[in-house]
Amino acid sequence: MGEKVCAVIVTHNRKELLRECLQAVLSQTRPPDHVLVVDNASTDGTPELLAQVFPGVHTLRLPENRGGAMGFNAGMRWAMDQGFNWVWVMDDDTIPAPDALERLLMAAERLQPEHPAVLASRVLWVDGSLHPMNSPWPRIFPLLEYFRFRSLGLPPIRWASYPSVLIAIWALERYGFPCPEFFVRNDDLEHTAYTSPRERILGVKQRRHPQDSHQVHPRKRTPREVFFTRCETGSGQ
Repeated sequence: MGEKVCAVIVTHNRKELLRECLQAVLSQTRPPDHVLVVDNASTDGTPELLAQVFPGVHTLRLPENRGGAMGFNAGMRWAMDQGFNWVWVMDDDTIPAPDALERLLMAAERLQPEHPAVLASRVLWVDGSLHPMNSPWPRIFPLLEYFRFRSLGLPPIRWASYPSVLIAIWALERYGFPCPEFFVRNDDLEHTAYTSPRERILGVKQRRHPQDSHQVHPRKRTPREVFFTRCETGSGQ
């Protein structure tokens, strides 16, 4: 597949986690065509780390910390303006397995001529157990479609969290961007859940690891919080 992928990583004052994340992203069996770090006004030496250790990584530095939601919004807009076909999004505490992106793209190619809007990796702790905060609900209706995709190892899901999610640019053009008003919670769930009733969002069976438990949002999220809202300001469009 000749389509181009831009990895978008959002960070704020977690330079050592970012270092490990970037090392994993840059070591992929199928590396992204471009890597963009959206820096939410970090003050811990993150700009210096990027300049000195990762000079090939493009940085979009925001003038103030607007939260992960604004960071992903800005990063996705940048990738779309640059003409990429996919954005591969994650937080700075996500450590993708070496073949994470390759498996996501293989899934997209296997589905041709169908065009999934979102493909999401499976989230595991470092001990290999499923991450309870990043395990999406299955989308079981239509039932025949659910079993068809599940048989391919690509179960339909109702929403996806942003650690290692591949989003088609055409889906961003059609359905918009994450709502900055969410700041750091539920922007990913709301954004993908808004797309879910209209397009295919599929899980891909593979591994990647958030680094530490304290780096993960502690509050349990439920679909009720996110399924039926969009940005009042229109900034998500």
